[in-house]
Amino acid sequence: MDYYLEIWMRDFPKDLLKGIRIKNIEQYHPHITLVRPFNILTSEADIMSRIAEFCKGREPIPFAIEGSERFDNQDGIYYYFPVVDAEKLLKFNNGLEGALDSYVHFAGKLNEEKIFHVTVKTDLDIPPCPKTKFYMDRLTAMRKMGNDNDIIWFSYDFVAQRLLSREE
Repeated sequence: MDYYLEIWMRDFPKDLLKGIRIKNIEQYHPHITLVRPFNILTSEADIMSRIAEFCKGREPIPFAIEGSERFDNQDGIYYYFPVVDAEKLLKFNNGLEGALDSYVHFAGKLNEEKIFHVTVKTDLDIPPCPKTKFYMDRLTAMRKMGNDNDIIWFSYDFVAQRLLSREE
């Protein structure tokens, strides 16, 4: 899939991970992926406009991270910090998927129930994260450019109530 939407985590999650051996810590951006990855069936400008319209007037959404877990699959083990207290985040996620449904092709669901998490890029067991509260104050849209090269497409800032360009 070529596009996806994320909440980039700043400060505490990255600081917490400094003591863990992270692959490419300078390039690692702790994030939570919202909505399923998708391909666009219309224009990028149309999708950007639809996302901005959906986000307009909404306040930053509270959630927390706590503990540590792991996914085991054929590609290996993936450690993550679970997102908790995420009812409002899940409602936002489902509403945004619904708003985009006719205009994009979503990747298939991995699980029946969405599991929000902050993936940690390490092959070592990670210590549990103490319960830490956050707000989704910005939604970041990413565009896959190939060869694991992703770039910021745009962001929507819930505090300023406006779209931000890649440069901003």
